[in-house]
Amino acid sequence: MKKILTLLLPVLLFACTEGAKKEAESTSPQNFAVVWHWKTDNPALIDDNILNQNKQLTEYWKKGIIENAYFEADPKAERLADYPGISFFIKANSMGEARELLDNMIFVKNNISEYSLHAVGPKWLGRNEEVINAKGTANSWVSVWSTRVDHNSKMSMEEVSENARAQSDLILELYNKGIIENVYFDIEGTQEQNEVTDFVMFVNAETETEARQILDNLPFSKKNIAHYQLFSVGVFWMGEYTNSEN
Repeated sequence: MKKILTLLLPVLLFACTEGAKKEAESTSPQNFAVVWHWKTDNPALIDDNILNQNKQLTEYWKKGIIENAYFEADPKAERLADYPGISFFIKANSMGEARELLDNMIFVKNNISEYSLHAVGPKWLGRNEEVINAKGTANSWVSVWSTRVDHNSKMSMEEVSENARAQSDLILELYNKGIIENVYFDIEGTQEQNEVTDFVMFVNAETETEARQILDNLPFSKKNIAHYQLFSVGVFWMGEYTNSEN
């Protein structure tokens, strides 16, 4: 299925903005998704460190190290008392540099939280702020996609091309409606067909069932070209820092 990459990549790059193209062509920095897990069950330890941790997180954001953070006030998993769940993306020149930045975070140094790190490639689409602001705040789910490994696929080049273009067109349509946002794609993962993350996209929906209906209607789902995992992340919190966001 390496032919999927050959046909999908031009479709994606054609649909990207000029800024996204430049990022896709750049060798650095890279984007990594950060998944957090509580390492402590002691609320007092969190209370003693949370203000400094929030300050450090904001500093990373203002430096452009962290972007697209989501805030889940009522996490469905990894819940600890009434503390919110936080997820975000981190920019670094390598996996090692990303780990060094995260290991320096107060919650990690004090054994409050631990993390897993996933390379997600360049960002294709951000947020359609005008449409989303008009609609109002919505719950968000992150879908983590992997291209299926199937070396005996009988799907023709024409079929793959049609599905890749249809997939891209529908994602853009949903983006323009404020339903899909912050889409990242990993070219290397797709090329190697290694069942690692190929796409990450966020879905705004009232319920998880609604979010799954949206994703299941994408051509790559319907044609069994790729599969996804879905996780609740709450609501959008911080995007990319600009001086106007003081």
